[in-house]
Amino acid sequence: MPKPDHAMEIVAGAVVTPEFPSINALWNIWQTGHRPQHHATPPPAAPNWHHLLASTLLPILGHVRDSPHCALILATAKGNIANIEEWMANLRQGKNAGQLPELMSDSLNIVGRELGLGGPCYVVSTACTSGLTALIEARELIASGVVSEVIVVAADTITGFTRDGFKSLKALTQTTCRPFDKNRDGLALGSAAAACLLRRCAPCTPPLRTVSVIGWGIAADAMHRTAPDRAAGGLIRAIRNAMSMAGVDPQAIDAVVLHGTGTRYNDQMEATAMRELFAHRPALTGLKGLIGHTLGAAGLIETLLAGQCLTTGIVPPMVGLQHTEYPDLNLVMQPGPARPIKYLLKTASGFGGLNAAVILAHTVSQ
Repeated sequence: MPKPDHAMEIVAGAVVTPEFPSINALWNIWQTGHRPQHHATPPPAAPNWHHLLASTLLPILGHVRDSPHCALILATAKGNIANIEEWMANLRQGKNAGQLPELMSDSLNIVGRELGLGGPCYVVSTACTSGLTALIEARELIASGVVSEVIVVAADTITGFTRDGFKSLKALTQTTCRPFDKNRDGLALGSAAAACLLRRCAPCTPPLRTVSVIGWGIAADAMHRTAPDRAAGGLIRAIRNAMSMAGVDPQAIDAVVLHGTGTRYNDQMEATAMRELFAHRPALTGLKGLIGHTLGAAGLIETLLAGQCLTTGIVPPMVGLQHTEYPDLNLVMQPGPARPIKYLLKTASGFGGLNAAVILAHTVSQ
């Protein structure tokens, strides 16, 4: 197994959504392949932004070894959008709106100081690839020698502004999210936050049952403001770059956690990439049929859940998929037994033609 010296260990992770209070709760439901009944109801009110951040950050802090040299990166597409909406509503109603809403970089610096983190604090916002981009940024920071550890936190909450934007694109489902299904009609939105601690893997001495990020790639389509490249050019380049860095061939990939939004263009684009790259047809799955599209938080949440796939050998079903439009691909539709998973690919795509990919490896000390 390749042991690149740029590999980084995911030391600890946390996920919080309005429906699932922990990563274990989410993992247990995902394995069943069934969506809880409450997902058929109207979306709940957006949770408090700061509460979401605190709920995911606090479990991570106990794993930090070197607080004065630990960085903090926030991945988000919209930031504290509820606060901005409230401020604008007060302005329209002629009320005293007070100060301008806080900049995310300002609030993050405050959080970093309160937590005793002395490394750089900054925000990554690359649409729906933000979570994966922040992971890649974390590794670059560690490689630079500026810090020894990085906490990546990702969060987005769904408000009226966000829903209206996706409605204008006719991208929202009128029923439920069904990625890669013949009858899919769009995505569902979800609020969520996630956090993890990243640390460089010690050379030649991998920790017991480590989930490591061993390769990554980013590429842009430069085709359209919102629609992806139909030929999947950017996504294919990102995946190839990630595999090249990891030192693994396409046939070594055992499973893929796809972006899987449930929109016609995204699913077609990802199917094209999977056909082009993987003749051996690895297991394909995704999470957005369960928790919705959590925008900037999606990539980090799905990477942490992909780590669960590696450590357990279980690839849960693509929730919502009942009648596949792509029978030539190995889309997981039913729960199955555990199996060895050595390398797993996680992808993400976003508005503006952004694409990101990371390769995860599961290593066990001898």
